Amino acid sequence: MLDELRLTGAAVVAWAMGVSVIVHLLAVLGTQRVSGFVWVDHSPSFLSKAGWEFPLGGDFTNEDLDEMCGMQLSDRVAAVDNLLELMFYHPLGEADREAFYRSIFQTPSGVAESMLRQVATTDLRPLLDGVTVPTLVVNGEKSVVPHGVCKWLASHLPEGRCRVIADAGHAPFWDAPEAFNSVVADFLSTL
Repeated sequence: MLDELRLTGAAVVAWAMGVSVIVHLLAVLGTQRVSGFVWVDHSPSFLSKAGWEFPLGGDFTNEDLDEMCGMQLSDRVAAVDNLLELMFYHPLGEADREAFYRSIFQTPSGVAESMLRQVATTDLRPLLDGVTVPTLVVNGEKSVVPHGVCKWLASHLPEGRCRVIADAGHAPFWDAPEAFNSVVADFLSTL
């Protein structure tokens, strides 16, 4: 896409599952047209494994993943309710909740289940050395993604930096937009 648009020096901001896509693109296709990357609240490895301290929620197992994926297929409303509870530290208002429902339900249940399973079982850690652009990792302090992963990523990315935003969950740009925009603007000004 960057080639098609003839963009150079682009800074890429990606959240959650989008991070997985961008890490793969940068590690596999290279970083020629990208000047920086903002990695927003995404663990490079979701599942509990020996030697990994930062699975989702502190202890996300294959059984937890199977249950979450099963809900996508058997009770999508409950699955979306759970997702919205995990995403936001501050409760959503009714209008925002309805808007999220409308958006989320545009994706068929089977596709949502497949996407979730794929991203949750992909370990990005072996790809980190290929992300050679300056990278700001931003995590919400109250996120289901343990905020300790921010420092871990900053130390394992070639040019990693870390910022944890207080009183923010998995969607720090939503829970604390002023703080989020400020840390992103500060980072972009260094590129």
